[in-house]
Order: sequence, then C-alpha cells, then structure tokens
Amino acid sequence: MRGALIDLSWRAPEYDLAWRQLVGFELFRDDTSTRPPSRRTWRTMSSGVVQAPGLEILPHSEYGVQPIWRMYAPAPPYVIEFGPPRLTKDLAGPSIVVPPEERIHALASLQRQGLITSEEMEMAVERLLGSRVPEPEEPELEDAPTTPVAALPRTPAGSTGSAIRWRVLIGYLAAAAVLVLALVVGGPYVGRLLFSRPSAVVITPSPSPTQPSPSPGPTAVPLNLKPILIKTTDVRAGYVAGQYVSTPLCEACVPAVSSLTVVLENAPLHRRILSAATQAPTPADASSVLKALMNARNSGRWTTGKSLGNESYTLAEVVGNRTYLRVLWRTGSITNEIALISNKGSGLTMQNALELAQIQQARAVKARP
Repeated sequence: MRGALIDLSWRAPEYDLAWRQLVGFELFRDDTSTRPPSRRTWRTMSSGVVQAPGLEILPHSEYGVQPIWRMYAPAPPYVIEFGPPRLTKDLAGPSIVVPPEERIHALASLQRQGLITSEEMEMAVERLLGSRVPEPEEPELEDAPTTPVAALPRTPAGSTGSAIRWRVLIGYLAAAAVLVLALVVGGPYVGRLLFSRPSAVVITPSPSPTQPSPSPGPTAVPLNLKPILIKTTDVRAGYVAGQYVSTPLCEACVPAVSSLTVVLENAPLHRRILSAATQAPTPADASSVLKALMNARNSGRWTTGKSLGNESYTLAEVVGNRTYLRVLWRTGSITNEIALISNKGSGLTMQNALELAQIQQARAVKARP
C-alpha cells in the first residue's frame, strides 16, 4: 500500500494439468457497503502472473483476483469455472453476491480474447441463467487424484438452441446496462483502473529509490517446444489432443525461458497422457526445475532412472481407483514430463510410460540448444 494506492501481485496455485486448464484471471472489486456485499468485475486477462500497480483505494471496497478454469470432460464444450477468489483482506466474508450480468460480462470478455469458445460461453450462460446443467465433479490436486470428471450432457439442438441465443442476448443487454450505470456513477475510478496494468492478491511494497532494480530475466532464445511433445500419431487410435498450455509446469519451476504442456485423452478407455517440456536458461537451472517439479508432483517415493537424458526419475502410484505412472527427466536445459493416467487394473505398466518418454526424449535431443 502506498498512501491511497495499492499494488497487487498474484500467481495461480498449483493444479493438475490433466484435469483442468488455466484460462485466465478475473480482477474484481467487492463493494462492502451493500448488504449482502456485491462483486464487480473490472477486467479479465490471460497473463500467467497478475500485476496491477497503482489501484486506488476506495471506501467500502476490497480488490481481489480469481483464476478462471476450463474443466476437462470427455468431449467439448468444456465447463468454465471461476475461483476460488482471493482478497487482499477477507472483509466481505463468504456471502458475496455476483450478479449474473457481471459474470456474463466477464465471459464475453474471455470470448472476445479468444480464451473460450462460443459453445463454452453458451453453456456457462445457461448455468448462470438457471438451466439445469449438472455441476462437474471437482477433482482433487495432483497428489490426490480421484475418478475422472463425468461426461457433461450437451445442450440439445433445435428449439433449445434458440432459447440459448435469447438468453445470451438478454445477458449482454443486462451487462451493457450495468456498464452504463457504472460509467455514470464511477467513471473516473473505472477509467483509472481499466487503463492501469492489472494484478491481484499478494500485497507487495513498492521498492524505494535506493533498492536495486530486479535482475533481468533469462536471455536464452526460446525453443519451439511443440514438436517435442507427444502427438496423437504417437499413440493408439482414440486419443484426442487438448489445447496447448504455456504456463509454467509448477510455481517453483523457475527460471524458465518457455514451457508447454498438452493432454491427450482417450475417453472410451478412461486414459490420459500428459506431455510437458520446459526450457531453462542453463542445464543447472533445468536441474533445479526438475527437482521443483518432483516436489510439486509428489515429494517422495521417486525412483532414480538411468535410461533418459542427463538425469531421470520415475514414480508409480495408485490413489483411489486411478493409477499414475510418471516419468521426469532432464536433457541439457530441457526438463521433460510424461504422466500416464488410467483406471486401476488397466494393465498399463511403467514400461508404457517409458516408451512414450523415449519418443519425447529423442525429439528433445534434436531440439536441445
């Protein structure tokens, strides 16, 4: 906090890339003068780390941020979910009222940025306006996986599609009305916020003039990691590749020049393959990233491998009715990950995961700077 201004900085929590994808962030302001308190979306963004310096502190208000997720199901459209929200101070309590038009406005912003599809937005609007689309099961994090997310029913075509379009139109009109009112009442505040660079929840003091400037980031030229990752042509028929994700493999997986992850899914067999790679500035940095990734996935029970790259590790574990077969290894400055996830008793072994890792290893050797 700097007088009447506040600087916000926030990073996404650890999450299982095989179950959900980080779409972006929502920067919001809670108004505690209303009963119950209400929430207004200021901006949505796709940055991996939220930065919002110089937000003006307003009476009876509290800023916050929350991630926006794409929850994977056997087939698109996937469910878009918000949260959990994080506040600078938890003044408003749990009973925050988010008007549907505010959430629709945020969804429209995500769609305009190309972060979600029109089908995903229509499904989300239907849920906001009261349709009976069942909630997806929320899987646990990587260290305690559960059964796969149940398939979500599609919205039927025909007359229902027309109803969806009408509801989306109504939602847009409601959001427009709220925006006009907000501009009339709080125009100066909105303008100041919208044209500042956004961020969210860990409050960090601004450096004084005597403090040294942050050291510059890595200068290594980023590699194209996409050709390294596993493709549908590398596996048996029936697998479908999801979207490529460029966020770091874990919060502590730094320094990194670039990262890329893709999830291949075989819905009939209830299997998933996670393929990921991260380029670090130096081999020593890549070794640090590897250790951080091991701790993020599971802090113990790793077995040292000998057949992949400069250093490699494997882990096989059964949690509930799911089997996780993991391979982590480093090739020069590139850290690689393969995770083969299936139902318990599927017959898959660590050798299956290693065969995939060997395919990715051969490509990593060619791409190594």
